[in-house]
Amino acid sequence: MKTAIYGGDPNWGRVLAAAGVAGVALVAERITLEAQGSNAGGGSWLTLATGGATALADPAQARAIFEQKTIRLRLDLGLGRSEAVVWTCDLSPDYIRINSDYTS
Repeated sequence: MKTAIYGGDPNWGRVLAAAGVAGVALVAERITLEAQGSNAGGGSWLTLATGGATALADPAQARAIFEQKTIRLRLDLGLGRSEAVVWTCDLSPDYIRINSDYTS
């Protein structure tokens, strides 16, 4: 999933696939995935998928969000009121080089 984000690829299927292997029982019809970019204070959330299927978001708008330096994804599993926040970093060539150029 991180490689898709680094590559600016708004492929919502990768996000749902990652959620699907997380060990949580999911109900596809309840899932909603939204994305928000960092430009201009974040802007509004763009719905990429709902009910486990595409929300037919504008592809150019989705790509513009994924091409930003910082993006936010909101995945609502529709299973209750709990929530979690996960911070991550890029998986760019520089990140890989920096973290592989030393012996641990």
